[in-house]
Amino acid sequence: MSAIGFEVSVPQLRCFIAVVGAGSVAEAGRRLGMSAASVSKALTRLEEAAGVRLLHRSTHALSLTEAGEALLEPAREAVRAAEAFEEAAGHARGSGDAGVVHLTGAVGFVRHVLVPMLGELARLHPEIRLDVRATNEVLDLADCGIGLAIRSGSLAGLPGHIHQTRFTCPWVICAAPGYLARRPAPRTVAALDGHDLIGFRNPQSGRLQPWPHRTVDGTSEGTYEPRAAASHASRSTSRPPRSAPR
Repeated sequence: MSAIGFEVSVPQLRCFIAVVGAGSVAEAGRRLGMSAASVSKALTRLEEAAGVRLLHRSTHALSLTEAGEALLEPAREAVRAAEAFEEAAGHARGSGDAGVVHLTGAVGFVRHVLVPMLGELARLHPEIRLDVRATNEVLDLADCGIGLAIRSGSLAGLPGHIHQTRFTCPWVICAAPGYLARRPAPRTVAALDGHDLIGFRNPQSGRLQPWPHRTVDGTSEGTYEPRAAASHASRSTSRPPRSAPR
């Protein structure tokens, strides 16, 4: 095995991986919490160090060069190895609870649930540093260099991810007083039909998500189509889950 004749950094590799996953420098910067200029500079330095061009750049699109395709998986392996080294170093210092945890969650969850817990987390685990990305987009964790996501819903379309159910979040049906002054409050699930329901739009598919309703035992009691759409639920998720993550 020959010695490496050039120097690259893990942040540069993360930028490369993120750009490929996002499809644009600007979107990769948003996912990484960096400016587009910083991501572009990291890519340029990586290409200069490697001595090859990794991406075809045009006004409207980015695509991998032949060298970029060959080096993408080694870049991912290098990032995983660096993260494993960081974790092992934490154990070597005498505690596994050390290092940087890259985490993402929905805007509402981060704002109303996670942020109020940060003080207690810092007190209990002073060696842990959190890098939190609040976004309502479901990200590919490997492409974005994120180790943990707190999400609800399905992982369909994201192979290679492992999930565990840690808590449940109850949903409640709400209406403005002015609306209820004009329309009678529904007393049964079936009475929702005909009301002006507001739904959330899936950020990946753009599809307006219906209101499914199930009984406690999981039996479906119908699906109701919203008449209006909202981009996300950051203002509605103001109550913490029944069991906070530990």
